Amino acid sequence: MYYYFRGMSRSGHGITVLAYHDISEGRYLYLSVPEKVFETHIKFLLKNKYNIISLKRAVMMLKTGERIPKKTVVITFDDGYKSMFTSVFPLVKKHQIPITIFLSVEPLMTGRPLFVDELRYAFENTLEKKLNLTSFGLQQYSLDQDSERLKAISDIDQYGKRKCNESKEQIIASIFTALKVDREDSRLKNIMLNWNEVQEMSKHGVTFGAHTISHPNLTKISQEEARTELFESKKIIESNIGENVDFFAYPYGCRDSYNLKIRQMVEECDFTAACILNSGVNKAGEDLFLIKRINITYADSLKPHWLFVRPHFAVMISGFYEWAVNNVKNKVKVKSRQDG
Repeated sequence: MYYYFRGMSRSGHGITVLAYHDISEGRYLYLSVPEKVFETHIKFLLKNKYNIISLKRAVMMLKTGERIPKKTVVITFDDGYKSMFTSVFPLVKKHQIPITIFLSVEPLMTGRPLFVDELRYAFENTLEKKLNLTSFGLQQYSLDQDSERLKAISDIDQYGKRKCNESKEQIIASIFTALKVDREDSRLKNIMLNWNEVQEMSKHGVTFGAHTISHPNLTKISQEEARTELFESKKIIESNIGENVDFFAYPYGCRDSYNLKIRQMVEECDFTAACILNSGVNKAGEDLFLIKRINITYADSLKPHWLFVRPHFAVMISGFYEWAVNNVKNKVKVKSRQDG
């Protein structure tokens, strides 16, 4: 079966874009991949002679309709975690692999991590057994078990995705107070990249894109705020690395985190292309401001997957999942028409 899916990936004629977040041991919400698993992914791509190209090259091929070689892959990372410098950079520099990192700018300016990482830190470092968030329209959470803490973090993270920055700040400040955790702890200042690290990677060929300033859901803030998030993040990164920032990734990347107005706004801010988190293979003629990416997470390295990292990864990048889902959808549509 493993070799069957490898064969499928060889027969494709599109570009597969991979999206990673943090490269570290598992964190809440699975938005990370252990370093040893990431290394296994890279070794698999190299051993099986995948055509790993830059996002810039991929966009040019999609735009011009140039013939796309088989097994063409692009590697991207969202947010700008410290592991980009400590774990990813040495590996890609060694193998001369092109990558793109989409930066959320606020953590680089303030030293504070993203909303979900502050949540994780608060819950990992509290001795409190309960948390009452009914005043925010949530519930009272028991914190005795890891599963209960994970449920709380997941609920609060979903709450944050629906709210503006002011509301997110209110709830995170309240949580740190209620859980009696120091929000100024120095350990919180070392989760994300700093400008020196970004500049060092940029000098060695790493491409940087924008991921807004504060990582909001752009559809949940005003159009004026959204435009500021887009334009200012691009401008700030450019001023710090001395190069044009051509690419953008929508925060969260799911279907309710962008719309036609936001997509148009991204283009108006002089980006060349933009990425979402929606699995699929990209082909010429498709919207360059809705480039599909496969989201690689910690869940993909959990047992029993860990026992089959290479074949599981091969299936993920083969396009099989997209084919299977679309096949089911088409059958449902046909059946609906027949029943109608």
